[in-house]
Amino acid sequence: MWLVWGSTYYAIRVALEGFPPFGMAAVRLVAAGAVLLAWGRFHGEAWPRRASLGPLALAGTLMFLGGNGSVVWAEQSVSSGLVAVLVGVVPLYTAAAGLYFGERVSLRQWGGIALGVGGIVVLQGDQQLSGDLLVTGVLTVGSIAWALGSLASKLQKETTPTMSSGVQMIAGGVLLAGAAVATGEPIPTEYPLRSVLAVLYLFSFGSVLAFSAYTWLLRNTSLALATSYAYVNPVVAVLIGIAFGGESLASAGWVGLAMIVLAVGLVSRR
Repeated sequence: MWLVWGSTYYAIRVALEGFPPFGMAAVRLVAAGAVLLAWGRFHGEAWPRRASLGPLALAGTLMFLGGNGSVVWAEQSVSSGLVAVLVGVVPLYTAAAGLYFGERVSLRQWGGIALGVGGIVVLQGDQQLSGDLLVTGVLTVGSIAWALGSLASKLQKETTPTMSSGVQMIAGGVLLAGAAVATGEPIPTEYPLRSVLAVLYLFSFGSVLAFSAYTWLLRNTSLALATSYAYVNPVVAVLIGIAFGGESLASAGWVGLAMIVLAVGLVSRR
């Protein structure tokens, strides 16, 4: 999950070269959700109970319409590295939201939250890895939505991880399709091979494989461990963006990135 989701930020950027953001995300999520539901049924897993569908749909809405939707929208105008960095503070929001679920947050962890916010400020001051306030605001709201959706998903233990992932992705994908219609996204008439391959990678590795692993981790480990991908992803995404996407990072950017990695490490450490 650390490696795959770290690479999906660049894959999204490549996919957007040929496809509109919300429509692209909707197609790959609905397809991945359908595959997971079929896979689960083939292996004898029960359909989710009716009482679980609402909470699962809510989790999918928060994570995919809010979280993933903000990412694909933002990558139209800013670097994949910046997006990964701003999304990298998800564990900080999860720690804060966990207070309402009885999870204790220590003084050291609150210090980590403050350090993470400082890291974002430093990154925003780096001309090589900066974005406007609107993009930052949308990604912040999307990251909070992903954190809340993760908590909601963790509580739905009656449904198997495979079936849970399928329902959440279909719910989020349908709403993203609605967002594509509402914003007037055009239907593509050409399908560049480079973008098609990126969408297939996002569908198979980013959705079917990695999100299923994430759902399983939410059920079987602590929130801190399950969300630890978020502070590894910026490192992977920035390095991939520099190596393949022509992106760059000045010294201030590396300082801010190190601050965020250290901050989330403080939050996650027992």
